[in-house]
Amino acid sequence: KEPERYFDNICKICDMCVAQGIYVIVDWNVLYGESSDENTDAAVDFFSRLSVIYSDTDNIIYEINNDPVKANDELGASDEWENNIKPFATRVIDAIRENDSNNIIIVGTPKNGLGVNAASKSQLEYSNIAYGFRFFSGPHTEEQRNAVAEALGDGVCVFVTQWALTNEYGVGGHSHTFLDGTR
Repeated sequence: KEPERYFDNICKICDMCVAQGIYVIVDWNVLYGESSDENTDAAVDFFSRLSVIYSDTDNIIYEINNDPVKANDELGASDEWENNIKPFATRVIDAIRENDSNNIIIVGTPKNGLGVNAASKSQLEYSNIAYGFRFFSGPHTEEQRNAVAEALGDGVCVFVTQWALTNEYGVGGHSHTFLDGTR
């Protein structure tokens, strides 16, 4: 509702962190709702402005869509990537790269960060791209670890942007399955 106020606050926080040598991940936490274009223009504007200011600042990392939420629950991970996330990412990355050709850009992946394989099979054609992933030891198991291994095998950089020793809501303890099958 007040984009200028928040933009200025973000820049102040970035400036304080940069002055201390801290790396900053600037996270856009909205991707789309009913339409994949719903927030694209706002994201392009935000990251265009930010990348002008921080193009010479190595410790700014752009996370252009931390929490992709699909518009249609019927979409599989590959369709979600191809139809919604990848077109959004392409527009936003193009805007950033006009000003900042080098800083890392993290792109969220389908299925709320678990569909990294859809992205690794149809990679974006840019340098310094990392694909966001989430890992919560409560509900996530070998299947998720294998997905990351497969994506790494496809030659992408995977950046775990959210993790915990609980479930994704911060509830419960960690879960381990031991070699003998006990938990």
